[in-house]
Amino acid sequence: MAIVLDAFASYVGDLLKQVTQDELTVLLCVSGEIASLEDRLRSLNDYLADAERRRITDQSVQGWVRKLKDAMYDATDILDLCHLKAIQRGHRGGASSSAPAGCLDRLLFCLRNPLFTHDIGTRIRALNGRLDAICKSASDFSFLKLEAYEDMTVATRRPAADRKTDPVLERSAVVGEKIEEDTRALVKRLTNGKHKDQNKATTASIMVVAVVGTGGIGKTTLAKKVFNDETIQEAFDKKIWLSVTQEVNEVELLRTAIAAASNSMLIGDARDKSLLMVALVDAIRDKKFFLVLDDVWSDRAWTGLLKAPFSHGAAGSRVLLTTRHDAVARGMQAAQPFHHVDKLCPEDAWSLLKKQVASSEMEEHEIDETLKDIGMEIVDKCGGLPLAVKVMGGLLCKKEKRRADWKKVVHDSICLQELGPLSQLRVLGLSKLENVPDVSFATEARLGEKSHLRLGENGLVEDQEGVSKEEQRRIEEVFDELTPPLSLEHIEIRGYFGERLPRWMMSRRAGTYERLMIVMMADLACCTQLPDGLCQLPCLHFFQVDRAPAIKRVGPEFLTVHPSSSQRRHAHAFPRLKTMQLRMEEWEEWEWEQLNNVQAMPALEELALDNCKLRRLPPGLSSQATALTSMILQNIKQLNSVEGFASLVNLALFDNPDLERVASLPRLQKLIIVRCPKMMALEEVPELQKLKLHDMDMEELPGYLLKDVSPKHLLLHCSLELLTSIAVGESSPEWSKLSHIQHVKAYADQGGNKRKWHVSYTTDPYSFETNIGNSSSSS
Repeated sequence: MAIVLDAFASYVGDLLKQVTQDELTVLLCVSGEIASLEDRLRSLNDYLADAERRRITDQSVQGWVRKLKDAMYDATDILDLCHLKAIQRGHRGGASSSAPAGCLDRLLFCLRNPLFTHDIGTRIRALNGRLDAICKSASDFSFLKLEAYEDMTVATRRPAADRKTDPVLERSAVVGEKIEEDTRALVKRLTNGKHKDQNKATTASIMVVAVVGTGGIGKTTLAKKVFNDETIQEAFDKKIWLSVTQEVNEVELLRTAIAAASNSMLIGDARDKSLLMVALVDAIRDKKFFLVLDDVWSDRAWTGLLKAPFSHGAAGSRVLLTTRHDAVARGMQAAQPFHHVDKLCPEDAWSLLKKQVASSEMEEHEIDETLKDIGMEIVDKCGGLPLAVKVMGGLLCKKEKRRADWKKVVHDSICLQELGPLSQLRVLGLSKLENVPDVSFATEARLGEKSHLRLGENGLVEDQEGVSKEEQRRIEEVFDELTPPLSLEHIEIRGYFGERLPRWMMSRRAGTYERLMIVMMADLACCTQLPDGLCQLPCLHFFQVDRAPAIKRVGPEFLTVHPSSSQRRHAHAFPRLKTMQLRMEEWEEWEWEQLNNVQAMPALEELALDNCKLRRLPPGLSSQATALTSMILQNIKQLNSVEGFASLVNLALFDNPDLERVASLPRLQKLIIVRCPKMMALEEVPELQKLKLHDMDMEELPGYLLKDVSPKHLLLHCSLELLTSIAVGESSPEWSKLSHIQHVKAYADQGGNKRKWHVSYTTDPYSFETNIGNSSSSS
């Protein structure tokens, strides 16, 4: 719904692909610089998702993102110029221009166009220099790469101490012949003295073996089985288990390694890392060790901390690591091939579930006789993930072993795990347990979506039966009991069919969640109002609602706080909210009143409204959200005007069929108007620098370009008919609307080519170029 960094990066990437196909990059001798630009943008792309998330709360990351966006804007301008010049040269050269260019042809082109050649080359080199600096500064923020970020967003994290593993094997967690086969294969590989497959780059005496697989797949259980195998116990002098986790504490990791290697916990209170590394070398020197590194998220803990001291072990020492990512295994120079863990087959999943539920072999047999058919439905919901099976087993342990109770679990799928000290919570109203990468630290409540309930593309419930009042009441009661810990920082609610949201979000109690920064809600099929307690959250930075078709009105209660008399002068509703994104299909009315001298959203910087029926933007938004600089309005079906936003710098308008007027935006610099057919008035925008118009049905340029609107840059995407009229130049009836604009670029499509035809116009120095018909000229 929102315009985010990765979408912009994709746009720049498309431009790069087009430009690298152009002959001009070779003629200008800048093909190397273009390739460097592409490399830099590709490497930065790995960090965009994490940067977009972290800029919500981190001022320094916001500055980094702003610099990157500015550089990308400049990149689009440069690449557009390159592409235009290539098209123009191809038009002049005719068929011969497609022939390979020789050295003489390149030299002649550069001699004929020295100013353009020098300018483009200089600008690309300068831009590459800026991107170099941005790339280097990215390391200061320790951004997660895209692969690790995607795992992090699917599963929410507990504190590292709660996620640490140990080598103690729970026998009920081991089922099936597959894990026995995997154990035998790994033990044989780890104890074999000859390793032809060992990577040449690894330390000669230490072989690293990697177990790779998604979260919850059983990597740790397999590693425990190997660690406790009799052959392993006899083959090595020292056996060491280190739970690395994502938030590595290097001092604690070293202390744990020393304690395990010396078979003693008496290592004092030493906290100095250099002293601890020396102590680890002394404990491991000339000893043949077996080291397990469990749950490794990055190769840094090995390459930057543990590899050096463990290199002092005896020949034949081995390292076994478990990780979710092949890239981590490669970074640790693990021997090929990596051992990938597969999901459980249905029968093994059923065996594991029985072991979680039954207290004896006899009880397992009874469950097999009476409940297997229902049990197989339950394990099917777990998608072959052992950890998900254990979660379901934990739920079933609390119920009677009766068919009615187990069927209720199948149909309702209400799985309420203990919350513990969480920083994040995801609440999903789903009927099928998905492949959650790590249920051990993703606390989720899956609340009773009937299999026949579905949301259509318009966000409405397609089934005519809908949700009964009794079902809604039951869901609401469960949510009321689901009171999160006060340390919560991020909550996501999706697919919820209650009519009202939980009471803790709908009252003054919400203000007690002093650390809650991010609230996201999606697919609220039956909710009739937004929570009235969120405005009191002191640290809320990001609020999003995506698809809530039953909400038609947002009233003043959404922004009403109840401060004490001593706080009234300084009280604000949503005091730190920076980004708000709302998509509510039937939303028609937004009342925003200033009550009790309480200002609302004083820190709001970015607002995105999508797919609703608002008739107007509330006056309170423009008068109180005084920090608002960027706004996106998309598919707002009855909105007539946007005006009076004194702080707005960037405005994007997409598919607003009734929008007629944009006015009184004194700081507006960038305006995008896409498919707003009734847009007729653009007034009082004195600082406008860039205007982008996109409408393939536009028959003539808008009249407001004749009046007091004078952007420095106009980018136009229109029909071929309108572009042909503009291509006539000064004799065109559209010329008076363009002649005062410093730089105009206009395009029309043909088939799959989005910029097949073009017109380019500059006032100083004057130039007018086009590839339409015989009207191309330049001076």
